[in-house]
Amino acid sequence: MTIDWLHFFLALLLLWFPRQVLRRGGEVLRLRRRHRPSPMVDINPAKMREPGDPRVLFMVEIVKPRNYIDFFRATVGSVMLLGGFAGFEAAVRAADDAPGTTVQLVLYGRLLILAIAVMIQSFRFERKPTMFPPIFFLSGVALGLCGPFAAGFSLVLVWTINLTLPNPTAFLSVFALLVGGFGLLFLGTGNEQPFFAVALIFLPVLVSLLARRRLVLFTKKVKRTSSSALAS
Repeated sequence: MTIDWLHFFLALLLLWFPRQVLRRGGEVLRLRRRHRPSPMVDINPAKMREPGDPRVLFMVEIVKPRNYIDFFRATVGSVMLLGGFAGFEAAVRAADDAPGTTVQLVLYGRLLILAIAVMIQSFRFERKPTMFPPIFFLSGVALGLCGPFAAGFSLVLVWTINLTLPNPTAFLSVFALLVGGFGLLFLGTGNEQPFFAVALIFLPVLVSLLARRRLVLFTKKVKRTSSSALAS
């Protein structure tokens, strides 16, 4: 077994870095801007979410910078860990002549690292532990596991039919099935990585069901300008 320690630790940093830390950083920046004049509030109904609305809204999620950071770090971290892309060797890999037990150890060791990463991104600690659906992070992991074609077609289809999906649990369940189907189509039935992708995408759903905690998208109620501010 060969380990590229630099790439391995960089992959762990990208994959295991908690999303909640990004949110705390955003709060610090907002505090620094508190005394600046408030910009015009966008009250477009397509970009607003009422408190308690469980749906995954494309126009809401697509404008969040943290989602792009999640997608990027999950993609780069999983590619560094797994390899499979031109110019990238896996950070942890078995030699060509390694025995089967070593190959299996490397294979399932990578899967365990990714599973831990998904769970770190799925748990949030606000006033109480809450489960969050890391949709963009899982999209990056799917890209690293199954390649751009399987992940790309799956993302386009799941966001296309998203209007019919009532909550994040349904979204992730459909996404997992699509990734599995397209992964087998593009990578072949003998490849195990589409099955790993399905397991990882469905993992937050399974844990939320077992823990009896629903997956929650964190949003902030839009504050409208007061009538006195409008009058001024």
